[in-house]
Amino acid sequence: ENAHVRRIPRRSRVVVSFVVSGIFVVAVAAAGWMWGPSVYRALVPQFAATQLTLTLEDDTTTATVEVPQGWSYRLPFNDPAGVDLTSPDGELEVGLRLHAQTDAETAIAESAPGGFGVLNVEQSTNGELLHAQTTDGAAVVGGLAVGPHTVSFVSSSAPEYGAELARLLAGMRIEP
Repeated sequence: ENAHVRRIPRRSRVVVSFVVSGIFVVAVAAAGWMWGPSVYRALVPQFAATQLTLTLEDDTTTATVEVPQGWSYRLPFNDPAGVDLTSPDGELEVGLRLHAQTDAETAIAESAPGGFGVLNVEQSTNGELLHAQTTDGAAVVGGLAVGPHTVSFVSSSAPEYGAELARLLAGMRIEP
């Protein structure tokens, strides 16, 4: 009955196993080489030994943010339009995101965790600054708008960090 069943020699099975394993190892190594640095930057915070400027990029515009000395920053995986900043004491956390061709209220609503109260609007030398408290009072949300472009922010800070947040926002620029 089994006269037509052909058995593969043991040596051939071993060779095929090594070839398949080798291809798998090469594929994993290539993926690590391609995506490893981005994943590392997204998971491990970097520290600003001196003040530095980070650039956020979206389809049609860029924005820059001055990161003060001693602050840490994380660049989200595969997202050149965002950055997460943390003060040296870890008490002030600010998430920034560039929204091209998006009005300020929509950009803020997309970034805000839950709802927010009445937006306060102030004119600054860098554009129009909008900000509000979230409805649960846990965060300050807002954005810097220049024309149709907005850098939104979410800050989970205590009220005594308002001046520090204001200094950070003053260092943002949008290049339409």
